[in-house]
Amino acid sequence: MLNFKNFLLQRRHRKISYSQCGEDVILSFIFRNLVPIEKPTYLDVGCHHPFHLNNTYLFYKSGSKGINVDANQNAINLFSKHRKRDINVCVGVSDFNGFLPFYHQKDPSLSTFESNNYNNLNKSITKVEQIEVITISKLIEQYNLNKFPDLLCIDAEGFDAIILKSINFAGSIPKVICVETIKQTSELNWVRDFDLVSFLEFNGYYKHSDTGINTIFINKTSLVHNIKW
Repeated sequence: MLNFKNFLLQRRHRKISYSQCGEDVILSFIFRNLVPIEKPTYLDVGCHHPFHLNNTYLFYKSGSKGINVDANQNAINLFSKHRKRDINVCVGVSDFNGFLPFYHQKDPSLSTFESNNYNNLNKSITKVEQIEVITISKLIEQYNLNKFPDLLCIDAEGFDAIILKSINFAGSIPKVICVETIKQTSELNWVRDFDLVSFLEFNGYYKHSDTGINTIFINKTSLVHNIKW
């Protein structure tokens, strides 16, 4: 009986995560305690899958809604099936409006617009397709009345910095950003994009945490507590 009680106690207090490295649990803590919003909205660029390795599904399950964006139509079809409250858009995001070649990979999560991507160079491409790309400002204008959602997640396989640097930080901005900040250069070598980290810090963001793959930033003016940097 004691073991069963322990099991129930552990089950009650366990933390469920759908992210790759627990990013959604960290983000949930932030929106409960540091930037208190009961049901934060989100924009997930490079959303990949409605719940597998996904940073926003935990919020969706709690009643939040947002915008999911991916250049892979198969991914968006899954979102349209399983995330009906969300706006799900099949398009690429870049710093201009137009078209770019999209390199489909054997592992769809690695598909990218970056031509010199490590996986492209190692011939894991299954298909190259011309895909429409739009700016993040146009995306926000079209689907959220020019207001940035509370949370921005980006996993754009090499286009992360391009997208972030196209944001007008003098206008509407996300309160929290979760972005992939490492890049693969060889089979066993990954490098940190310190320039991207510095760029966001320069534009008013505090680096809250790092999971080894993604870095989570909080806009300083959105913090409810007076944190000394």
